[in-house]
Amino acid sequence: MYKYIGDSILNASFTVQVPKPLDNRTVVNNIHELYSIPAAYAYLGMTVANIDNGNIYMLVDKTKINQKAGWKASYESIQIITCSYAEYKEWELNTNELFQPIDDTKEYLHQDTYYYIYEDSLPLEDINQEYVKRSDWQELLNQVATKASNNAVIAIN
Repeated sequence: MYKYIGDSILNASFTVQVPKPLDNRTVVNNIHELYSIPAAYAYLGMTVANIDNGNIYMLVDKTKINQKAGWKASYESIQIITCSYAEYKEWELNTNELFQPIDDTKEYLHQDTYYYIYEDSLPLEDINQEYVKRSDWQELLNQVATKASNNAVIAIN
């Protein structure tokens, strides 16, 4: 069964020809407006788009509607973006300290997002001791497996 039951039955479809939402609660300009939605007009599970940061928020605790703890934001889900090193650097240059685009016609880095950079696109000077290539890791695993296997044979003899 559904969590909510409607109050009216509509036996018609809509063709919306107005550049605004049907429900004015579904879009806010910023986080301040989100936290200002009156609890009397809110319901658990309602989703609201925030124009300022581009995230969708779902109300998860109506008693905390006026604070972060009352909402689950779309950015809180794990997001992984794959890209080349050159793309990442280009996006980084177009990102300000608030994780907003400097030029909104171009891609930028998003806060709370993981970026997987293709290994073969990394410049050699940027691969340091903190980075292990998959091929190096596999070679190490093979060496360890071989040594472990040889030691097991010696121990049996």
